[in-house]
Amino acid sequence: MAMVFSFAAMAGVENGPEKGNASDAKVAVMKGRKLMKLVYVNDHQSKVKIAIINERGKRINSKTLRNTSGFILPFNFSELNNGKYIIEITDDEGTIIQEIDYTWMPPKKYELKTSIYEIGDSERYNLAVVSENNKPLTVEILNNQQDLIFKERIKDYNAFSRIYNVSKAWNGPFTFRVSNGEMSKYIPLKD
Repeated sequence: MAMVFSFAAMAGVENGPEKGNASDAKVAVMKGRKLMKLVYVNDHQSKVKIAIINERGKRINSKTLRNTSGFILPFNFSELNNGKYIIEITDDEGTIIQEIDYTWMPPKKYELKTSIYEIGDSERYNLAVVSENNKPLTVEILNNQQDLIFKERIKDYNAFSRIYNVSKAWNGPFTFRVSNGEMSKYIPLKD
């Protein structure tokens, strides 16, 4: 399995202690928000083999670099399961083992829930909105050409319910558009 080398956005990586019997080579795992990078430095050139091994001992990736005394190599764990991994670095003088605890949590997706119903006639509508992202809510009413005919910014960021009277002000079908800064919902209403 070939790994593309770039790291997942919400990953947490912890370095374990350096183990093995490698001589003068120095190895570090740098963790960042999107990239985890393996850094290798040695005072002489050597053939270097890198292997990534999962908790079950299965080698999931390997790479060989020839005639190098140093490199920085980013790794993509985004398609791997959470767990412990070993990065095994072998050069002409021995092997260094880096243990990594990999945890990835998907970004939270905030929902925008809407409900609308007609009150008695086709002139008044009760719009109820629940948003989870704590951002300002905007309600817009668009005509059948998608022209903006009404806009209101709601101060209660999480939830609200309002009655909108569309009598005589607008003819024809129209659409409510509710936005929370991250997403919008369109609610078309017929004439």
